[in-house]
Amino acid sequence: ELPVELPVVEPPLKIAMVSTPASTAYVEAVACIFGNANYTLNPLPQEQRWVRFTQLLAALGDPQLGLCVVHVAGTNGKGTTSAICDKMLRGADARVGLFTSPHLHSWRERIRIDGALVSKHEVEAAWALLRPHVEVDVPFTPFEKLTALALVCFRRAKVDVAVLETGLGGRFDCTNHVPEPAVAGLCRVGIDHVAVLGHSVREIAWHKAGIVKRGVPAFSVSQTADARAVIETTASELGAPLCFVSPQHPLVARALALAGADAADAAALPTWLRPSHQLENFALAAAMVHSLAERGLLRPPAAAAAVPAGDSHERTSELMDAALRAALRTNWPGRTELISAPAGAGASPTPPHVARLIFDVAHNEDAVRALLANLPRIVPPTGGSGGGSTGARASIELIFGANKDKDMRVMLAMIGELTGARGDGATSPCVLAINLVSSSHPKACPLAELAAVAREAAPDAPWRTEHATMAEALAAAASGTRAELHCTIVFGSVFVVADARAQLAVLRPDMFKESDWAFEQAGEPPIV
Repeated sequence: ELPVELPVVEPPLKIAMVSTPASTAYVEAVACIFGNANYTLNPLPQEQRWVRFTQLLAALGDPQLGLCVVHVAGTNGKGTTSAICDKMLRGADARVGLFTSPHLHSWRERIRIDGALVSKHEVEAAWALLRPHVEVDVPFTPFEKLTALALVCFRRAKVDVAVLETGLGGRFDCTNHVPEPAVAGLCRVGIDHVAVLGHSVREIAWHKAGIVKRGVPAFSVSQTADARAVIETTASELGAPLCFVSPQHPLVARALALAGADAADAAALPTWLRPSHQLENFALAAAMVHSLAERGLLRPPAAAAAVPAGDSHERTSELMDAALRAALRTNWPGRTELISAPAGAGASPTPPHVARLIFDVAHNEDAVRALLANLPRIVPPTGGSGGGSTGARASIELIFGANKDKDMRVMLAMIGELTGARGDGATSPCVLAINLVSSSHPKACPLAELAAVAREAAPDAPWRTEHATMAEALAAAASGTRAELHCTIVFGSVFVVADARAQLAVLRPDMFKESDWAFEQAGEPPIV
């Protein structure tokens, strides 16, 4: 089957509206930060790295001290949880710094202040303070430099709250140099980064639980028995109050009630919030923000400030309602993210059908399993709701790619099963094709290798490998002309999703807001 050809769409005018030219100082800063990104393990022992980073922060005046920090760790979901926390806190009128990783299009996504990417001018100013202290014989890693840069930016911006997502693990992570965060949150713990964190859930949970601090409230989503035991032991030893949350948390119910929605009816929810694990991440973020509000660590917005000072419970309720309303508007690209084009718009003239694509960075076994298990909620039967079996099964296509350091065989076997018994359910979407792709990133698994593993893992699955480029794989999905196709789901590594979003922004710029990060990429110097 040949890909649908789309007219060439030139996006320079749109890109120019959101990207600014990079100065020489900014280009030099980016080169210094990422110049030693070799995507291999750090050559220094963990303990030595920890001491050296402590010394770096001291030389910078310890920018981490005095920050009100929301600290988030976990294998999957920590970026989404951090983004929801950020949105909730800003909804409560707080000035918020957000540090996450990795990025999709512009590395400045990793450092945000009040929802906006850190400016290039601020990068130049903060880097001027940082650079003299990181030019050493054994270079600091890009993540170490970025963490220090973020902390300096947050101090300069005088943020009320800093939301810090761990980079890898937690116990020895750069972000864990905050001695006493305001609250800690643990997302789902699973198997990933085994070369650094260990091969068992218990070993990995020990690293993740390292963000729990003495006497500091900690919250966690539901965990496997092994992970839960480690987290509970850690919290008990440190005297840290620990609470486990679920999608049935009262704050989730309150948020949905404010929106007039019901968690059981997936079709009534924003697409990004339909998966059960996203509702769990929402509950975790809400519980952490509520903990801050209860302890008076947030200044109330106007509505809450109008409540008499003596009624602290009502003030907290008003503040949380404002935060929850904001949280429902969270926009976190690449996390069960729906991008669609209105009928009649875009590259092809008056297409009769809406083009729908869903992007998700599910990149390891647990994340892929969760995504696939939630397909009936993400893409419910057409004409029906996510909670029942009414309506016709939606027809979908998949685009998948992976990094070569992942267990591709297990993930591809799960994906291949979608066309077998699992795909026969009344509510599960019908998978028409599984398009295999490779991103341009150095860690990407080559297409030929991916295809060989896929055909061995699931010989009867409808694998497709004829697309030489990501643009070809997206062309048919982006056209909106195929009546039988309800949507295309693009998932796998962060790099696959980043490539796909960037290519889609060229094919169909009308499908994106002018402020989308995909258009920031054009104004950034190369970092790989």
